[in-house]
Amino acid sequence: MYQNQLDKNFSTASKTYDAHAFIQDIISKNLANLLENQLIGKGLEIGSGTGFLTEKILNSKIESLLCVDLSEEMNRILTAKINDDKIKTKTLDITDFSFKEKYNFIISS
Repeated sequence: MYQNQLDKNFSTASKTYDAHAFIQDIISKNLANLLENQLIGKGLEIGSGTGFLTEKILNSKIESLLCVDLSEEMNRILTAKINDDKIKTKTLDITDFSFKEKYNFIISS
């Protein structure tokens, strides 16, 4: 029930999210700078939203990045904003995610 409402709220806000999420932008910049040389290989980003952190951490050291978000609309925006074959998106509640693959890093802002 809670996840459905949360998904609905983020999906509704997705079109204007980037214009109003300045705190998220600052946090993602700081996190990306802090971890700049440590994000290597295959990664998992939890709660990727419209891709604030995603676009800041993409570099040649990242081989692939799975971006997981509860909102399908947020994932659509991320995919439209960042055109990179290294990025895949998945729409799901992270509490339902089964870690069958191994990741070199897991990140979230």
